[in-house]
Amino acid sequence: NFKYTFDACQHSCLQRLAWAHCKCVDPQYCDMLQSTLSRLYNSVLCLVNLTSKVGAANEEEAGKVCDCRPHCHESSIKKTVTYGVYPSAKYKVATGTQEQREILLDTQGGG
Repeated sequence: NFKYTFDACQHSCLQRLAWAHCKCVDPQYCDMLQSTLSRLYNSVLCLVNLTSKVGAANEEEAGKVCDCRPHCHESSIKKTVTYGVYPSAKYKVATGTQEQREILLDTQGGG
């Protein structure tokens, strides 16, 4: 049972391109012990040149080369990394308000 995903399509496409242009594929599919060092070097150099022409598997331009389409029910998520000082001012206000509420309830005999 095969489940289509954009990433799997991109990976397969890039493997086909690597084989067509470099006669090499992902190292997990190759028998590295049978290769000579110069052949490995030439294969890696070819792959580097190929990927610079094609683009990374997750770039929009690579989709044009590979003609991979997103799955109808597949979500695309962009990741963003941010940083800040903890605890933030908003966090301090929220926890301060909660602490003030509890003190007020205790002093008034509630809660």
